[in-house]
Amino acid sequence: MLPRSQRLTTRRDFAAVYGRRRSVSGALLTLHTLPHAEDGTGTRRFGFVVSKKVGKAHDRNRAKRLLRESFR
Repeated sequence: MLPRSQRLTTRRDFAAVYGRRRSVSGALLTLHTLPHAEDGTGTRRFGFVVSKKVGKAHDRNRAKRLLRESFR
């Protein structure tokens, strides 16, 4: 699992990313981005949301686990 410092955890974090609407779409994945703060830490933070189109809850959880592992 990603450390808490590298995760988007609050609704406000996700709203900031969605509010900027900088995204790249592919056939299976849409990536929303937000430039990181200029505080010099250089920390990347990730949050994964999987649509219900993917399947049941266990399918969505597996998809998120695989995405987290690929970024780790």
